[in-house]
Amino acid sequence: MSESTNGRTVLVAGATGMLGSAELAFRAVGRKPRIVHLSRRALVAGSVLLRPVHPWLSEVTDFASRALTNAFVAPLGGHRRLADHFAAVETSSRRAMEGASR
Repeated sequence: MSESTNGRTVLVAGATGMLGSAELAFRAVGRKPRIVHLSRRALVAGSVLLRPVHPWLSEVTDFASRALTNAFVAPLGGHRRLADHFAAVETSSRRAMEGASR
């Protein structure tokens, strides 16, 4: 989310109430997301338990635990909002489905 202060745009990242891209996508189609929150410890424990049985899957799980428990913020750029993009995709998808059913 961004806010304008004295003509400058400030990007607020990681604040309470920030929406992730998954939440924005669900909002675009009018559905409530069912997102499960897991602790990093649970993901790491799963990775450690998998290591002797399936080393490759253990590494994938370890990577996922690192990627999913860190916030990645890109610099502000462009002029389109992600919520607007998801709404446009949902609208075009709905039109395509309506056209296919005729």
